[in-house]
Amino acid sequence: MTTTILLAMALSAGPAPAVVPPPSPVDQRELVVTGQRGPDRRSETFVDAIATPSQKDQIARFEDPLCPTSIGLAERDAAIVARRIRAVAKAADIRTARENCRPNLVILVVDDRARAIAHWQKTRPDFFDTLPKAEIAALANGDGPVAAWQIVRLKGADRRPVGRTQDGAVDYYVQNQVVPTRIGTTIQFEFGGAFLLVEASALRDMTLTQLADYAAMRTLARTDDGRGAAQAMPTILSLFGPGGAEAAPPSLTHWDLGFITGLYRLDPAFRSNEQRKAIARVVRQHVGSARDDAED
Repeated sequence: MTTTILLAMALSAGPAPAVVPPPSPVDQRELVVTGQRGPDRRSETFVDAIATPSQKDQIARFEDPLCPTSIGLAERDAAIVARRIRAVAKAADIRTARENCRPNLVILVVDDRARAIAHWQKTRPDFFDTLPKAEIAALANGDGPVAAWQIVRLKGADRRPVGRTQDGAVDYYVQNQVVPTRIGTTIQFEFGGAFLLVEASALRDMTLTQLADYAAMRTLARTDDGRGAAQAMPTILSLFGPGGAEAAPPSLTHWDLGFITGLYRLDPAFRSNEQRKAIARVVRQHVGSARDDAED
């Protein structure tokens, strides 16, 4: 199964997607983040709260260029959301693919989360490639109008597949010239694709900027929006939490952008504890710079 998600595959995946009335038409030409003053030593707490390891306690990310798309939004709104996600990626120094690329980040807007996932599980099992059945069931039966998941690939330090499941068989190769260290490993996990599924009724009170920035935080990394909303630092991950769009930040925060930038800046061979330390350092830099700018 290819590691990219074809737009045509998404279009034919299930029931006709819901067409959402356009949210507030916010299409910022420049990336704007929001933040607040606060001690930057809280960065470790923030990273620990939102970061969710993919496998083997390692925080995965995209290695291939990013290609976002939306299914179920009006064409104009889908284009705005894709541009915004690309702007977030650029601000975080994440590579993006050219236009008309094969999407590997897909936002799916549907009428009913559980029904859509159940249908796709039968007709498009490749949407959930590498996910255990229990995790798919949790996606379908979870509370709230939103679900996010990634297709995770196991790679070696040179990005060659270490393990590949195909027709029930698993193939391995041995990498003889790279030795794991205390802070590094020869095994890496990366995203072959990422999905964010949102029920249409939940989008009516939010702006396109909020939707795009939330999608970036849920797909560029595997993050926990529940724990994110519960911790003290401001984050767009609170968008579907108590208070909804009105209580959430109007856009990505400096904490959020620092997290994404830190994840994509670090050495992908780092072990989880070193990953978290490296990300926290970048979060401190972002929040500290924002505080200095506010004081000026």
